[in-house]
Amino acid sequence: MSSLRTRIANAIHEVLAAEGFTHAGTTWHCDGEETILVVNLQGSMWGKVSYINLAVWLKALGRAKNPAEHVCHIRTRLGGAKLERALDEENRSLSDDARLRTIASAVKTRGLSFLKSCASLKAIKRLPSNKLDEVANPRVRKLIKK
Repeated sequence: MSSLRTRIANAIHEVLAAEGFTHAGTTWHCDGEETILVVNLQGSMWGKVSYINLAVWLKALGRAKNPAEHVCHIRTRLGGAKLERALDEENRSLSDDARLRTIASAVKTRGLSFLKSCASLKAIKRLPSNKLDEVANPRVRKLIKK
């Protein structure tokens, strides 16, 4: 992992640790009553670009301790043009400090907001159906219709 990617992971960690997340490598988990919230910093295989994946494991659909992002029941990627520029290490239009502030701010505002909107079955049921269709697997849709 490059030193800048390590600094990106550390910036994400500062935000998430304050919210009760623990981590192993570049994946963070927050174990709640009904869900496990997951954040994963993924590096591209084709360049110095990273992605921030957000996911939710529903305990009603199975047991897991620290699920990997790709096996979770609800999954999405944190996006936006400004964040994507900040996650591209080859983009030199940002200073490293501005890059880290942009990433931390996106995780703190949009990332945590999405995860908190999925922190319980009751909260998930309040998601707009088009958003749920976009991010949730069929087992989740079936569960919340009960």
